[in-house]
Amino acid sequence: GEGKYTCDRCPDGYMASDDQARCVACEPGYNSTGGAACAPCGADTYAAGSGTDVCDPCQDGWAPETTSGATTCAICAAGRFEAVND
Repeated sequence: GEGKYTCDRCPDGYMASDDQARCVACEPGYNSTGGAACAPCGADTYAAGSGTDVCDPCQDGWAPETTSGATTCAICAAGRFEAVND
């Protein structure tokens, strides 16, 4: 008989490939939920690994190394601080 195919949503941390044939993990510094395209981590957050669904905030005294799409946090320079907004 004929096979039945269904289109499924990619899991969080993944998005559909360009040809819509498979799911690919978001690269470090990017995240995705609900099958949406991977987007860069926002201000004050980072994603160290691939396949991230929610970017993590940097700890107090540390800041993302870039303002968008950060993969790591760096300690603040002397005389500067970063406080996580709770």
